[in-house]
Amino acid sequence: MISWGYDGTFEGFLSLLCHSWSRKISPSAVAPPWRRRRGILGDWEEIVTIPSQASRVWRYLEARLSPQGRRRLYAAWLQDEDSTELLLLRYLALVANRGREMERDLLHPVVRQVVDAERSVLRESHRLQGLLRFRKIREGYYAPLEPDFRVLPLLGDPLAARYSDTPWMVHDLRREEVLAFRPGQSWRMGILSKEEIPQNAPEEENWQVLWREYYKVMAVEGRENPKLRRQFMPQRYWKHLVELEGEVEA
Repeated sequence: MISWGYDGTFEGFLSLLCHSWSRKISPSAVAPPWRRRRGILGDWEEIVTIPSQASRVWRYLEARLSPQGRRRLYAAWLQDEDSTELLLLRYLALVANRGREMERDLLHPVVRQVVDAERSVLRESHRLQGLLRFRKIREGYYAPLEPDFRVLPLLGDPLAARYSDTPWMVHDLRREEVLAFRPGQSWRMGILSKEEIPQNAPEEENWQVLWREYYKVMAVEGRENPKLRRQFMPQRYWKHLVELEGEVEA
């Protein structure tokens, strides 16, 4: 069994792709650091990220994939499931043989899985733009979340446009990654462990109490629709929603 680890960056994935093609080896498992921490077992060979190799592979993919196809590849990679990289290795092998026509072959099971992965990631990214709850901290604002997929890179541009006048950070607790922004600068990705979660500012508790009261007051008695609420606000996100913290719904 051939198990490859990499640093979890897209550049690292492209380096891994180059390693696979140049050696004509197909791994049995591929994982970034956080998925190996979650319990995938085995002896891992670490594939080093080499920027020059990654650039060469990307130039090749620019010739083989349309702009939409390249966006789909990146979004599907953000699915971040145990089989994601292996799926994309199979997909790109097909692309290498058949080029852009492969993008439209939705009857092919591999292409169908890639399209489904892209849709799932984009759906969660859009949903979380409305479900983030920022908390006041000393340095600005902080929002924790535990998404199914690795959506932080897709949240950077819309959140930076929406909250351009204040520093903020969005923390993926599952992967221990953080999306950070400061006014006048571009957003950036970084590492932040669960032990480094910033403390709330002294006034934050008052704001949370007010928000919970507002939520209760705005509810219309007799018009509750738990099924619809779960549809738009899936229960797996509730523990990071201030107004629903600690609430359990049957």
